[in-house]
Amino acid sequence: MVVEPAMALEVFQNALTQVRTSWGIIWIIVLLGILLIFGLMPLRSSKLYWWAFGAAVLSTILVDSLFLLAACLA
Repeated sequence: MVVEPAMALEVFQNALTQVRTSWGIIWIIVLLGILLIFGLMPLRSSKLYWWAFGAAVLSTILVDSLFLLAACLA
């Protein structure tokens, strides 16, 4: 997304406003549940490549959570 630097904060705050609705929170919970399933299920396998896949999904959840935390504190 390309936006004027002066408009960046306004666009960011509008996105946060949409996420903080009841539908936004429901979608967060649904998507988090799906990602947790795809992240934790491969860890039951003995194959190393499934472990790598699960770790990649779980690390994505961690990074996205840190971005959300930074956005809420901004």
